[in-house]
Amino acid sequence: MKTVYIAHPISGDVEGNLKDISRIIRAIANTFPKVVPMVPYYAYVSALRDHEEDERVKGMMWNAHVLKTGNVQELWLTGTHKSPGMIEELRIAKLQGIKIVNLINQI
Repeated sequence: MKTVYIAHPISGDVEGNLKDISRIIRAIANTFPKVVPMVPYYAYVSALRDHEEDERVKGMMWNAHVLKTGNVQELWLTGTHKSPGMIEELRIAKLQGIKIVNLINQI
């Protein structure tokens, strides 16, 4: 089994993006049985307000921590584009030596 951090846009259409993330998690569960998708911000967005800068920053700090724990083997880029948050997650993953898989518009 490997743990994969799923990077996906959130801001803008938060509700629509959460639905897309749910679809992606289901697709991963049904297609990649040895992958554990890690999507910590999915929970954060339900409790924090993404449109409030201080709460968004807190969520991004938590995401960065998850990527720095050493528990993530790969980062998969998903959705339709790289958002500013995804670009930051990508930067951290590269610094941590985490393998990057670009699945934008593919899953």
